[in-house]
Amino acid sequence: MDHEPRDGAPRRRPAGVRCHLGAAAVALLLFPAAVRAGCAGDAAGSRLAAIPAPTRVAFLRQRLEAARGPAETWTATWGFVDGALAIGQLAALPFASTRDGRIVLAAGAASAALGDAQMILLPITPPPAPPAGGDVCAELALLEAALERGARNQAVGTGLAAHASNLFLNAALGVLAALAGSQWRTGALTAGVGFALGEVQILTQPTGLVGELARYRAGDLSPAEPGAASARVRVLPRGGAVVSLVVSF
Repeated sequence: MDHEPRDGAPRRRPAGVRCHLGAAAVALLLFPAAVRAGCAGDAAGSRLAAIPAPTRVAFLRQRLEAARGPAETWTATWGFVDGALAIGQLAALPFASTRDGRIVLAAGAASAALGDAQMILLPITPPPAPPAGGDVCAELALLEAALERGARNQAVGTGLAAHASNLFLNAALGVLAALAGSQWRTGALTAGVGFALGEVQILTQPTGLVGELARYRAGDLSPAEPGAASARVRVLPRGGAVVSLVVSF
């Protein structure tokens, strides 16, 4: 038979109620940590994982958008230059008065076409950002992939492999031109002009996403200092940006 407690005596909560209250308290204590925790795939305990996903999304959107303008300008400029050189030299072939002249024009058109092929195979312009307002972790994954892909392509396009490929391909075109022509000067002209244009294209390519990826992975989401310019030397796996000039506007 139940006994009512006397007036003034403390009432005891049932054991089940105490358990629920205790679980709720633990959930409230853990909830802020859950909000701060990163999305799936983050390295446990890393500085980046401790940054809220919406903050990381905002940073990635801003930095990818800032990198879009220089990348589009470089791609459009060199796409036009290489395309015009390839088409122009091919169009001039029937009007060349000598065999050596036709060889130089054909080799030059091939070299320019290779420059355009690099921009198609290794695009450095970030893709359009995904629509905002959806799953923040899915959005974060897409933006991280865009940053990594852009940084990798920029690094490969300005690394040792790019310089070595430029030298090798233009040297090969020069040898072929010399063998097909009647004098070695034909090959030297072909290789020299092609190599010089290729180096200018490589050295003027933007490399901003390489530095942004390094900052992001280190958990440094501070805004870039306006007007700061610096030259950086990097050694990255699978061919990196050996020397990059970083200018913030």
